[in-house]
Amino acid sequence: MGASIFSVCGMQRDGRRLSQTRLHCAGERGAQRWRCFQGALIQLGFPLPYSTLAKGAPDGLFGDETFAVLKAFQEKHKTVLKVDGVTGKNTIALLDRILVSTAKTPPFHPPPSPPPPMTAEYQLGTADPPIARDIGSGPWNSSPKQATYIALGASIVASLPFAYGAIGDDATKHMIHYFGNQGSTCRIDLEGMVRDVTSAKEVYEDEVAQAKEFVEILPPGRHDITSRQAQEGYNRQPENTN
Repeated sequence: MGASIFSVCGMQRDGRRLSQTRLHCAGERGAQRWRCFQGALIQLGFPLPYSTLAKGAPDGLFGDETFAVLKAFQEKHKTVLKVDGVTGKNTIALLDRILVSTAKTPPFHPPPSPPPPMTAEYQLGTADPPIARDIGSGPWNSSPKQATYIALGASIVASLPFAYGAIGDDATKHMIHYFGNQGSTCRIDLEGMVRDVTSAKEVYEDEVAQAKEFVEILPPGRHDITSRQAQEGYNRQPENTN
């Protein structure tokens, strides 16, 4: 509030004394100026109960109450003001300065942060992308075991130590984990799979290219990035038995 409060309301500060008789007339153009003046007095702790009773807001009339309250304001500041009930330039200037000095600076609200960058494939973060279960699968160990399948599994497990050469070391390890039925995490040899399986290598290289495209739109610095969706692939036996 660096500008004059009362210059906005049309009240001059050139030393002229406004006619009190003229301002008693309701509906005159000066009524809005006096509403501003009355509001300033109220804001500074000088109530005008009768002048605000009818409408709940200043009535814009320079009546006896406004005159008395104006003199009370001047009396409070009589070291710099003349107590005459006249709205001279010194009275208006002091009102203006006090209003400006007591006005509260509105709280600072920083502009909203822009949404974090992302592409269709990648975003910032460390969380894994959502992975849906295979069709027909359920939580581990949620179905009762049947005797025939227990017997079949036992026979397969018994033959696995001799299967390394036929199906490969990774496939044998995965089968042992599956039939061990412990519900533990199985870690795969991703580097070996990418090296040995052509389709897996193509998927991997595609993922790396997508990650590079995403990184290029990020600001300089260190960032954690994660895929937004799981990339599916299937390694069939003709491509690699392991």
